[in-house]
Amino acid sequence: MKRKYKLFNSKSSTSLRRRLRSNFTKSEELIWRIVRNNHLGFKFRRQYGIGAFVVDFCSPELKLIVEIDGETHYNDVNYIKDQQRQKYLENVGFTVKRYTGEYVLNNPEGLHDDLKAFCGQISHSEPSPYPLPGRERGL
Repeated sequence: MKRKYKLFNSKSSTSLRRRLRSNFTKSEELIWRIVRNNHLGFKFRRQYGIGAFVVDFCSPELKLIVEIDGETHYNDVNYIKDQQRQKYLENVGFTVKRYTGEYVLNNPEGLHDDLKAFCGQISHSEPSPYPLPGRERGL
């Protein structure tokens, strides 16, 4: 019998996701305060596994990923990796919204307003052609 590949939160990424959740940056902490507990009207998860990747924040309902780009993202090698990763995430049906760590720390009100508007915008757009698995849809 062929094993089915698990797209979301595979067991192989559990320890990495736990480590990332316990050691997050100031910019990640600030965004978490904005998106947690449905403050924007949608549930977000932090350090969410999708395929071989762990994303900073994800709303499975919106199929929205919020990524914080810190200093490690500003070199050519990591930029190319980020682009490849983003292409994969978009190919499986997610929208990726990126912010720099500097923007998050220096403009929390603007970040909140931008994220709220963006969530509202994509929640009223066409449904994704990639439905979530039953458990993620709440079935």
